[in-house]
Amino acid sequence: MIYCKQEEPFGCAIACIAMILDKTYQEIKSLLPHERGYGNRNGMTSHDYISFMWTQGYIGMTTYACESHTQKIRQYDEWINPLSKVNIVSTITENGPHALVWDGRIIYDPNRDGTYLINHYKSIQAITGFWNLNYLIPEGLAIDKTTLK
Repeated sequence: MIYCKQEEPFGCAIACIAMILDKTYQEIKSLLPHERGYGNRNGMTSHDYISFMWTQGYIGMTTYACESHTQKIRQYDEWINPLSKVNIVSTITENGPHALVWDGRIIYDPNRDGTYLINHYKSIQAITGFWNLNYLIPEGLAIDKTTLK
């Protein structure tokens, strides 16, 4: 994974995707729907980046700080665990919502130089793990990635 700095005010998720896919910020941005204004006007939601990563051959799964059935906020150490080898962490910073890459050990923050540990970020809202479908699907099994919504 090569570190990628976000190039626009709302471009943290674009930079995270670029890190996971070993591409540049501009390569990822050029693949996104321009009318959504990702990066310069709007940030990507977890649904947005899960959908995009599907088109790139990855499947994603998210776990949330809030339990859906009780609306109870879980204790930090009850649920902060990596889902896979590559995760996008959704957090709240002093500037608002923010996306980070976590390899299960180190956080790569597209808006700050250096690397951090997960406990540096206290307002984590969700963790989305990604798996490359090429390694999960038996050889010869065909999947039409365009029909999954």
